[in-house]
Amino acid sequence: MRITGKVKWFDIVRGIGLIGRGPGETDCVVHHSAVRGTTHNGLATGQVVEFTVIQGGAGAVARDLIRLEGMPTLGLAEAR
Repeated sequence: MRITGKVKWFDIVRGIGLIGRGPGETDCVVHHSAVRGTTHNGLATGQVVEFTVIQGGAGAVARDLIRLEGMPTLGLAEAR
């Protein structure tokens, strides 16, 4: 099942971030390798995304993620 969420944060240096799924749902961890469709696998805070969820050892993990809105930026804020 595909789920829509919003990127809470993404650390481009470490290649990981967190996606909010909505009220009452646990957030999902996302790794840059789960992002498809471009050569740059970063995400921007507030970006709307669609993905599937699997249960990993530490909780919910996003897989097969596509961007529905907005393109990532490579400003200094995302690189920190």
